[in-house]
Amino acid sequence: METPEIITFDGLEDKDRDLDELIVITNADGGNKYRYTAMRYCLDDRCKAKKAYSIDASNCRIAAMQLRKNAAFWGNKEKNPFVQYVVSYLNETAASVAEAMRFTLAIFEPIIEGHMALTVGHNEDHQTAGFHTHTFVDTTDYTDGTMLYSDNKTNCEIAQRVANVIRKPVKLIIKYHSKDEGWTFPKIFIPQDDVEVEET
Repeated sequence: METPEIITFDGLEDKDRDLDELIVITNADGGNKYRYTAMRYCLDDRCKAKKAYSIDASNCRIAAMQLRKNAAFWGNKEKNPFVQYVVSYLNETAASVAEAMRFTLAIFEPIIEGHMALTVGHNEDHQTAGFHTHTFVDTTDYTDGTMLYSDNKTNCEIAQRVANVIRKPVKLIIKYHSKDEGWTFPKIFIPQDDVEVEET
């Protein structure tokens, strides 16, 4: 992954300006019930587009079962089941759900390898952003059972990749749970000139 290139916010007003955002929800509590609830949320009628990796995207019960069985096989049943990445695009960045999905798939290619994952596109519900995507990545690598951890190094690398793919500055927000206020990383990620990212 790319080494992050970051700049500090100039002040509080700079921190609040409209930017494309990567929101990382690091923990998923609730075990099997949460797996099902998350898959049901992804695949309900708000879903405008979807792309699945080694998981059944047509049935939320089967998708939850696949996640559960993979974790159990590798002895990770009681560990954090997945990390959720939400990319919220400004209207001028992604004018359609198809464009939001194209960006998101390019962003998460390196992480998804070896992991079950589901990406869905939703309409945004406020004025400056048009579309957002949710990418749920199973923390258990199905090839060797190693765990994906949502640490600062990984989160910063992904935020940098978002900036490189969309060619715009990106704000990183980290939440421990989906209902948390979240913590805004004190710097913004800017596109790197010397990195080319192939889009899928």
